[in-house]
Amino acid sequence: MNLTRQELDDLLVDYLYDELDDARRAEFEAGVQAYPDLAAEVEAHQQTRSMARALPQVALPAGFLEGLMAQVEAAPAPAAPAPTPTRAAAASAKPAGLFARFASFFLQPNFAMAVSALVVAGVAALVIAKGAHQGDDADDQIVHGGASLSAAESPAERPVVVPPAPPAVAPALEE
Repeated sequence: MNLTRQELDDLLVDYLYDELDDARRAEFEAGVQAYPDLAAEVEAHQQTRSMARALPQVALPAGFLEGLMAQVEAAPAPAAPAPTPTRAAAASAKPAGLFARFASFFLQPNFAMAVSALVVAGVAALVIAKGAHQGDDADDQIVHGGASLSAAESPAERPVVVPPAPPAVAPALEE
C-alpha cells in the first residue's frame, strides 16, 4: 500500500523515535523515496538526533534537587477554584421567578442571532420597498430647467427659476 504525503508526515516522528513496527517502518521507508524533500527532512532530523545524543552528559550540581524541592514546598499553594454548582444543586436552590426565566431566554446566543437576522431582513425589506417606491416617482417626473415637474404639469404652469449669473472674477490684488 502506498502512503500519501500526509500519512508520511504523520508517521515521521514515530519513525524518528523507532516507534513503528517492522512492516510499517518498511512501508514508511519505501514511501519516503517518492518524496525527495521528505527524505531530506528525515535525514536532517536524524542528524540532529545523533548530534544531541553525542553531547556529553552533565551531572546536576550537588543540592540542586533538594533546593528545587525546598522552593516548591515554600511556595504558597494555589487557591482552589470556587466550586461550580451542579444542575442538581441549582435545581434544589430557590426556583427562578417568571421574570428570571423570561430574561434568561433573551441571554441565549441563539436568540441574539435570530434577532440579528430579523433586523437585517427588516432593513433589507425597507430598503427594497423604499427603492421600488422611489423608482415609480422617478418615472413620472421630467426634469426641466433644474425644476422637477410631473408629466401632467406643463412648463407654463410653473415658473422657471433661473439662477443668477456668477459674479465676475475680480482682478488679482497686487501686493
